[in-house]
Parts: sequence; structure tokens; C-alpha cells
Amino acid sequence: MPIDISGTEARSLSERGLSLYLNRKDPEDMIEAARLIRSAAELGDAKARFFLGKFLEDGEGMAKNKAEAEKWYRLAAESGHVASQYIQGMKHYGGARGNDLAIRWFRLAAGQGDHEAMRRLGDIFYDGVGVPKDLAEAAKWYRLVARLGNTEIQYRLGLTLLEGEGLAHDREEALKWLSLAAGQGHQAALGKLGTMSGPALPANGTGKRECQGAK
Repeated sequence: MPIDISGTEARSLSERGLSLYLNRKDPEDMIEAARLIRSAAELGDAKARFFLGKFLEDGEGMAKNKAEAEKWYRLAAESGHVASQYIQGMKHYGGARGNDLAIRWFRLAAGQGDHEAMRRLGDIFYDGVGVPKDLAEAAKWYRLVARLGNTEIQYRLGLTLLEGEGLAHDREEALKWLSLAAGQGHQAALGKLGTMSGPALPANGTGKRECQGAK
């Protein structure tokens, strides 16, 4: 297989530029770091493209240029930089034109394991802002984050499963997630369980231990 010379060079320039940026001692170091980062970005390095956007936005090592910064942030996202994909999603989140672009970017970031993007996808489909409300889709994304122990998402997942219809409705699973959140002190989950008939509330800490084995 041929060696990608441009990719290798881009990574080398990016690493040198970021090292100099993180260990800079004077303005000249920052200028040189920005020069190296720009060179790497122009060769296609995704991380360099993100940092070039940051440098242009903040005016570090170069003149501020918000329009050019936005261009490099977008190119970083298109190159697969996960934080940039999330940022692009947030720029379109809740916009007047709907959430189609936000969903596109959040899906890309979530596909690389970004938990905040997963949570935002759950919120979009749970709230139905800019898209039709879809509790089954919301539950799918919330479930991925709830398994990590996020009590707010465990609570929202519980509500989603209670409110859903058909395959999106599962009272037993809803009680499980509400109990896990309540067991870690989530007050709204405690209140919701208090209005329902079901298993007794777990003692504090029980939810956390159970969550580690939740599937």
C-alpha cells in the first residue's frame, strides 16, 4: 500500500505545532505554532483544522477572523474531528429552520462515541423541537447515556418509557431507570416514583451499583 506522504507530513506538522502551542514561552512561539498548525490544516489534518479555527477565533498567533474560523471549524468536522462535529451540531440545535443539520452532526459525533451528542439526540426526539416527536428514537439515544450512570438521563429515559406508546412504552424498564436515578439522589425521580405504585425505592448508592451491570 502506498504511503500517504501528505497525511504523514500533516500529522508531524500538527504535533509540532500543538507541542509548541502548549509549551509556548513568548509571542514568537505562538506565531510559529500557528504557522505550523495552518500548514497542517491545509494538508488536511482534522485536529489542526480545529485548532486553526480556534486561533483565528481568539486571535492567537494571527489576526482574528471569525468568518475564516468558522470555515476551518466546519472543515474539521467534515474531516471527522468529533468535538468539531458536536460544535457544528450545537450551532444548528433548536434553530428556526429545524434540527435536521443538528441531527446530522450529532449522529456523526455520536457514532464516534460522543456522549453529549447522544444526549442531544435524545433531547431532540423527546422534545420534538424542529422534528416530529419520536419517543422510541429518544429512548434509544438516552439508553446509551443512561447506562453510564448519568442520573438526569436515567430520569428522562424513565419518563420517555412511561410516556411512549407501543414498543416505546415499557413501564417495568421505566421504573428501573427511575429507581436508579432516585437511588443516586435525583429529586425529580424520587418525586415521580412517589406518585407511582411499584418497587420500593433503592437505598442511596444502590442505583449506582446496579447501573454498572445494566444492559
